[in-house]
Amino acid sequence: MAGGVRGGPVGLDVGRATNAFLTDSYWRDLTAFTWNIKTVEGHEQISDMLTARLADTRPAGFATTEDATDDGDGVASAFISFETAVGRCEGHVRIRPDSDGTDRAWTLLTTMQELKDHEERRGPTRVLGAVHGSDPDTRSWAEKKADEELELGRTVQPYVLVIGGGQGGIALGARLRQLGVPSIVVDRHDRPGDQWRKRYSPCACTTRSGTTTSRTSLPGELAGVRSQGQDRRLARVLHQGHGGPLLEQDHLPVRRLRRGAGTLDRRDRP
Repeated sequence: MAGGVRGGPVGLDVGRATNAFLTDSYWRDLTAFTWNIKTVEGHEQISDMLTARLADTRPAGFATTEDATDDGDGVASAFISFETAVGRCEGHVRIRPDSDGTDRAWTLLTTMQELKDHEERRGPTRVLGAVHGSDPDTRSWAEKKADEELELGRTVQPYVLVIGGGQGGIALGARLRQLGVPSIVVDRHDRPGDQWRKRYSPCACTTRSGTTTSRTSLPGELAGVRSQGQDRRLARVLHQGHGGPLLEQDHLPVRRLRRGAGTLDRRDRP
């Protein structure tokens, strides 16, 4: 904790840290302090958690990431950032005055964002689809991806087994891959998305036509798609279950004429 929203850290003094909270207060931690998802309430639980974790966590560098907001009734809130011995963290704090007029934390959220020396490869550090200049590895992106899939579970053993390939399982597998952690996602269904396809029979996965333009906002590594093999992966991501047809057909609309039995295909127009 810090003294107020900004200020010097309370160090490793459990008593001072606990006293920075209101008696009726709540702290939700997502792995930053407890390596778990845990909520503690009131001075007793907060003190117990800090007694067990403060010395190892060694939080420091608390600061607001933007101006605090006046929520009314004397409550102020702000998003914060800080570091621990092993990671970089973010959170949110709401502060209100105690009965003696001293500002103390009412609610606190702390979340681990990344581990030091094990940062997720994104932005300028992400894996590039094409390497400009001299590269001793002459394989294309698609060939590297195929080799990686062949090696996993054989010459490279997974560190993590994710059971369940639904939305959460696939997202977890993707994050682990970006962190460079070998992992396998398993599911009883044949394809990603079959969980809800087979649960809701009237639903369709996607429309039969679609388009992606240069202005379309794509997440993470997909934003830089520009080499052979990545285009088909993009199609699978955006249109799971229709990746092949998406790449093999022209999605310009075919309009039926009001008169006559034929159709007017925009591809045939001059």
